[in-house]
Order: sequence, then structure tokens, then C-alpha cells
Amino acid sequence: MVDKVSSYGPDVILVDTTGFVLGEAGRELKRRKIDLILPRFILALQKDDELEPILEQYKENALYKIRRLPLSEQVRPKSMEERRINRTNKFRDYFKYSTVQELAIEGVQIEGEVLDPDGAPLPLDWALKMNSLLVGLKDENDDTLALGLTKHYFEEKKMLRLSTPLQEIQRVKTIQLSSIRLLLLYEDESP
Repeated sequence: MVDKVSSYGPDVILVDTTGFVLGEAGRELKRRKIDLILPRFILALQKDDELEPILEQYKENALYKIRRLPLSEQVRPKSMEERRINRTNKFRDYFKYSTVQELAIEGVQIEGEVLDPDGAPLPLDWALKMNSLLVGLKDENDDTLALGLTKHYFEEKKMLRLSTPLQEIQRVKTIQLSSIRLLLLYEDESP
């Protein structure tokens, strides 16, 4: 995405990452983003020193200029429940006008993997059979067109039924798998 934005010639590109920084998973995610993007400046907004385990790796590297800034007094942390509700509402709004469509996956590239709760990858045919698996739908330029939720996989026909707001399903050339299941935000109430 940064490469695409760079092609427009902006003076500055600001990448705002999530607040997921604690634990080895959070630190590894931030390190990978830094290594992938190769920013000139790293702006660390921290309450105490929670980012130091991440910044430690880059402080001696002249490629990076690190600036530490304190959080504003007006920043209020959200509880896990508030975050969950906000995330659910955002997905509900996003998928509000979705329709169920069928996508022939013969010739469609499938990227990523679905991990089980222990972190082991699932076989692809199992992953595709999962109901409500969140997937990205990308075009021939690797641009994300929309998100989708898997509904049913017809293995013999190589056909994936999914719910998505994308109307031009034939533009999909790549399916990006995730390990996130959104359990039926919109289920038909009728029997």
C-alpha cells in the first residue's frame, strides 16, 4: 500500500498503526511493519515505556530517526468490551448491504492461511468450508476491492459462496485468507 501511495508523489506518508504492542505478538507485528515499510521517522506515542522493547532494535540504526512523544492527557483507553463493540459495529456497518454471491475459484489465486486456535495452519479445503471466515477480495493489481464472509464451498464445482458488498465479483483475481471468523452478524431471522 505504501508503494502505491508513493507512486502519487506525496511529500509525506504517515502510517498509523494499531495500539497492539504488548507481548511478543504485538512487538513482532510492529517490527515487521517497520522492516517492511522502512520509514525515515518512527514516531512513538507512549504512555510510559511500553514501546521501548520495539524501539531498542532500531535506535542504533542511522536509517531511522526515532521521536518519542507523550500521550495527550485527553487520551482515554478503551476497555476490551468497548473495543469489541466498536469492532462489531464497524463490521456490521460494512456488511450491511452485502449480497450472497458465488465466485468460481478456478484460476483465482488464494493467499495466506487460516490458523487454528493453536496456531497451526488448516488445510485449504477445510479453511474454505468455514462459515463466516473473513477474506479479502483483490483485483489483478493486488488492490483490495472488498471484504467478504465465506458462506459455503462447493468443492466439486470449485465454487465459493460468500457475502460481500462487492457487486462486480468477476473482478476478483485473488482471495486473501484470514484467521478471523465473524459469527453471523446478519442472520436471517425467519425459520
